[in-house]
Amino acid sequence: MFYKTEGIVIKQTKYNDTSRIITFFLKEIGKKSFIVYGFNSSRKRKQYLNLFQPLIQLNVEFNYQENRNLQKFKEISLKKNYISIPFTIEKSTTIIFLSEIIDKIIKNDYIDDDLYVFICNALNTFDLQEKNYANFHLIFLIQLSKHLGFEITNYYSQDKKYFNIKESCFTHFYDNEYGIDETTSNFFSEFLQTKITETTQIKINNTTRQHLLRTILKYYSFHIIDLQNIKSLNIFNQIFRH
Repeated sequence: MFYKTEGIVIKQTKYNDTSRIITFFLKEIGKKSFIVYGFNSSRKRKQYLNLFQPLIQLNVEFNYQENRNLQKFKEISLKKNYISIPFTIEKSTTIIFLSEIIDKIIKNDYIDDDLYVFICNALNTFDLQEKNYANFHLIFLIQLSKHLGFEITNYYSQDKKYFNIKESCFTHFYDNEYGIDETTSNFFSEFLQTKITETTQIKINNTTRQHLLRTILKYYSFHIIDLQNIKSLNIFNQIFRH
């Protein structure tokens, strides 16, 4: 079946010296992998390196063959030309980190148009933010949970001031195994009320930011998958260490 659609590049994997496997989240048919030849050509390699950056948005045309694990492109072109993400070390590092998480949580053949649109809109917003975007990944992951089926209920109050990872809500008592301390829970509640377009408005230090990220990853791990072994996490935290 012929498809003319759009997709987000999730990752690039070396197949051999001349070929790469490009994994996409496609709008119409979900997560699929393609084999791309020609990486031994300096001209094509430069072209492909620009096209297949993590979370870049492309137009894709191909004949889908159901019995093949690796599909082949017919045509491919840039859908969205990012103006800042590839040229800002903090943003490009954030994108690498988020692409690794997206790769882990989206399974092969998984189709979700609302999820796809959310990711694209969030990336476009991130690309346009000029400053104070260090919190983007936190709000992105919180908003992403809504599309994955384990949205967090924000009933934070002075009576319910401890977030509980297992219950996905705030409780009146601190649970030693699943509870989050009061200070972190307070910040967590604030982030839950923040839209993806408002990530620049919350001011926190890096220590708090990293603690919140550990909380979110722990929450994800409990509800969907183990995200403790994220290769890009250390580099990501170093970039935002100030």
